[in-house]
Amino acid sequence: MDIHKPKPWRGWPEFLKEIGTIVVSILIAIGLEQLVEQIHWRNEVAAARTAMAAEIADNNRVFAYRVAAGPCISERLNLIEAFAERAARHEAVPRLGVVMPDTGAALSDNVWEAHRASQTLTHFDNETLALLSTYYQEVGYSRLGMTQESDSQAALRIMQGDPSRLRESDISAIRIALQRARSVGAVLESIARQEIETSKRLHIAIPSPDASRLRAVCQQIPAAAAS
Repeated sequence: MDIHKPKPWRGWPEFLKEIGTIVVSILIAIGLEQLVEQIHWRNEVAAARTAMAAEIADNNRVFAYRVAAGPCISERLNLIEAFAERAARHEAVPRLGVVMPDTGAALSDNVWEAHRASQTLTHFDNETLALLSTYYQEVGYSRLGMTQESDSQAALRIMQGDPSRLRESDISAIRIALQRARSVGAVLESIARQEIETSKRLHIAIPSPDASRLRAVCQQIPAAAAS
């Protein structure tokens, strides 16, 4: 078996040539590795954009409904207040059906949280990341507001049936619930408008509000079914 001994360098030029070849090979390897990583993160960012755009579009159905339903919600609260005050004065009040349908809805940030945990968001451009961060922060505020509003609406539903049965303490609770519902409702509508504007800057379409939910809150308060 022949053993080939390494040939000795023939002076500095050949030595520098060998070193140069090694350095160039290392630089090429590093460059290829960086290129592969860039392609990987570019694909990850593209997939994250698509997934978050779908999640935001679903959330925007809720925000679009909130903006469209805002005047109807205010009018409905005014009617509830009018009936409550008539009952407080022991005036005739009609039997009432559903005084306030649920105006809340589920909002999701699962995709955002998943990509934040995977460090994908660190590869977004600064402007897009700032807009997304703002959008999802407001999603959290909306959830909190909807919980508070739901509690107020639950207190208002004591009006259903025969309002003349209500006691003074019930009327006081309704007045407090109305005040809270109006305050929280104004904040939720403002957030919804901001979310829609942020979505437009992200080039994400705004779906139309749910027509059936809109009809439910914009119709007159129905009369209670005969017992």
